Order: sequence, then structure tokens, then C-alpha cells
Amino acid sequence: AKIDLGPEQVKRMIEEIGIGFMFAPLFHPAMKRVVGPRREVGIRSLFNLIGPLSNPAGAKRQLLGVFSDQFVEKVARVLLRLGVKRAVVVHGKDGIDEVSISAPTTVAEVSGEEVCIYEFTPEELGFRRYPIDYIKVKSVEESAKVAMSVLKGEPSPALDMVLLNSAFGVLVSGMAEDLKTALEVARDSIKGGKAQRKLSEFIDLSKRLQCLK
Repeated sequence: AKIDLGPEQVKRMIEEIGIGFMFAPLFHPAMKRVVGPRREVGIRSLFNLIGPLSNPAGAKRQLLGVFSDQFVEKVARVLLRLGVKRAVVVHGKDGIDEVSISAPTTVAEVSGEEVCIYEFTPEELGFRRYPIDYIKVKSVEESAKVAMSVLKGEPSPALDMVLLNSAFGVLVSGMAEDLKTALEVARDSIKGGKAQRKLSEFIDLSKRLQCLK
């Protein structure tokens, strides 16, 4: 896939297949200047939050992960002030900016004019916990292999992790009224091959648009 497409190409992808990837340096040129300093500092900072909050698409529905528990509610309230229709901000208590399969997750749900803070556990949707090491990969090749395994619906901690996060994404999208229903929508998408077909569409169209640049 080609991920360094410009605004017009990404716009066309969203219009034609419903998804698009925005490569931050192309959409936020000013952020290029902080890449070097960020790497030199070597720790997470405010810049890790600015990027997701300055979504160039002006998305009204967002699922957003943050690197620290202390920013969950703060970021949710910023999204509220930015006028989102619905959003969920998450932080896994094992230190990841995702809904975790290995620990409770702090969740801030933005709906209407309210922010609701709660703790979510994998068991609530019928999943067992796995050590965080079970979903770690050591190379790009291994990552790609795991991703394809997930899209094929092969049982694994990685699949469970994807389903958990997808359920929250479906909930935010408005395609389901509750997490259990959202989980079934996500599960059916993988089981029925929709997710894998969508990835193929993304790869094919991104390559074609790259040639037209």
C-alpha cells in the first residue's frame, strides 16, 4: 500500500472505498520540524497528543488512544470543546494507547455534552486476559504475518485485541448501540472476509492513485 498520498488522493479514497490514511508530515508540514527534537528527547510529550487532536479531516467521531492515564479525561474534554459528536479516549493500564487484552483500560466516552469516565476489562466482553508480550512483534515481517492472520480470523491474542478495539470503533461510529452488539459487528466483518477485502481495496486504490500524482 502507498500511505504517502496527498489530500486530494486521500479524499478520493474515502469517497470511493470509505477509508483513507493521512500521513502526518504531508498534512501537518509544521510537524516535520519537531520530528528530530522528539527523537532526541526520547520521551513522550505534548507532541504525542497534538497530532491526533489536530485531525485534518475534522472527524466528528473518533477513537483515540493516549500514552498516559492522566490524559484520558483531559483529551476527552478537548475533543468535547472541538465539537465532536461522539468519541472514546482510551489508555490500557499496562501502558499502551489501546484497549488492552492484558489489563483494565481507562475509558473516557464523549457523547453529546457529557464525558463519562469508566474502567473496562476484557472479561466484560467474554475475553480472557493474555500477557502483553503475547501481542508484541519483533519485525515488520512478523507484524504483517500477524495482521494477515487476524484478518483471516485465526484465533489468537492478537485477534482478540483487534476485536476489542474494533468494538469500541464500531460503537463510536454509531453502527451499534452497545459494546456487545458492536463486537458482533466487528467479528462478522472479519469472519465474513469484509475486513480483508477492504484492505485489498485500500492497497489497490492507493497504488493506482500514487501513479496519478
